[in-house]
Amino acid sequence: MFDAETIARLARDLESQQVERKQSLSDKSKIEQAICAFANDLWNLNGGYIIIGVEERDGRPVLPPRGLAEDLDRIQRNIFERCRHSLLPAYLPLIAHEDSDGHPLLVLWCPGGDNRPYQLSEKKGSPCYYVRQGAVTSEAK
Repeated sequence: MFDAETIARLARDLESQQVERKQSLSDKSKIEQAICAFANDLWNLNGGYIIIGVEERDGRPVLPPRGLAEDLDRIQRNIFERCRHSLLPAYLPLIAHEDSDGHPLLVLWCPGGDNRPYQLSEKKGSPCYYVRQGAVTSEAK
């Protein structure tokens, strides 16, 4: 889905308005919030990318990436299932299995959705809207 140069650029660039990195799926709620924020695409920048398998420190990637040791198919199914049940209206990111320096990654492309605004149904409370402001995903107020 992506060429090697694009993956390398996304993996090494600073976190930004359009790029967020996660080492693993350990904090699923943060990934869901980022998907919701990119889908809402507040600035009409064509959404953004979430790269899973690359650790970040202070907005910079830790390279080479560790990659994902888990079953990528299972992770992809989990992401689709969580999005299907958590995002309203329905929204699914595009997911690609990619490789960077021999390490498996998942790249989620979350273009701005056609049915904005999107809200995330969180278990702890009422549905929330999220937006991306700079390199930060935050609840829209």
